[in-house]
Amino acid sequence: MARELGVAYVYRDPPATPVQPEEPELSTKMLANLSPELLQALRQATLVADREAILTVIERIERQAPETGASLRTLVDNFQIDRIWNRLNEIDHKENDD
Repeated sequence: MARELGVAYVYRDPPATPVQPEEPELSTKMLANLSPELLQALRQATLVADREAILTVIERIERQAPETGASLRTLVDNFQIDRIWNRLNEIDHKENDD
């Protein structure tokens, strides 16, 4: 068919590894820098996995810590609420160790 149409196909090798979107880095330090009130609100909303409540808390966080808020929002948008919960638990463990 290529000969009849006068076209040439260009073949490329697929990339060695699929390109994964960069996951946001949400560190415990980023969360630890938030006020206790914001941390508690985030903890409660995350505990019940209430997406809308989490996003409402994130809006408040973005006003004080835009980078932290952006990382949280990306995790929620990618259905990775469990990662937020894990970071919150890491903060709790650090506080109990001190």
